Amino acid sequence: MKIELTREQMKSIKKESALIVDNEEWEYVEQDGEEEEDEHGRYYSHIYMRISDRKCFRINLFYIRYGYKDYGFESDSQDCVAYEVEKKEIVKYEWRYVRWLQFALLDIGQTN
Repeated sequence: MKIELTREQMKSIKKESALIVDNEEWEYVEQDGEEEEDEHGRYYSHIYMRISDRKCFRINLFYIRYGYKDYGFESDSQDCVAYEVEKKEIVKYEWRYVRWLQFALLDIGQTN
């Protein structure tokens, strides 16, 4: 599900503050992922929960740098859409060196 938001709603989004959409309060949950920044501005994804049915939505924002580097940022969004999301656990497997290999390298003097 996706919900269209108005420009006024998008501009009212501030980190860790509630949002009103269709006369319903949405509670701020967390920032999803890490902030990204380049010479044009900063990019964030915020997660909000609609209190009435406990559904969560991701809202993507970017903060456009205005003036020189130290002047500040103005928030905006390209699509003004809140996308329904749910939190899932993801298991990741990696191949790691076995501890005996470290000791074997020590014995023959091939450590870094």
